[in-house]
Amino acid sequence: MEKCGTTVNNEDVAPYFKESSVVILCKVMGKSDFDSKSVDEHVYEWYQEEGVHSQYYGEIVKVLVKDYK
Repeated sequence: MEKCGTTVNNEDVAPYFKESSVVILCKVMGKSDFDSKSVDEHVYEWYQEEGVHSQYYGEIVKVLVKDYK
């Protein structure tokens, strides 16, 4: 992170980059795992090595916007 010139900051629920202009902090409310049989075959071929992703549902708890004035 230091080589990229970024700093990790923590606020409430999740870490984020201090240099970000907009940060949306969310609290995870639920998770659904995709069944490989329900994913279109053309999309599934991209995920054969790493597996199919999960989908997370969350509640936005805070939005941080950097003021450049």
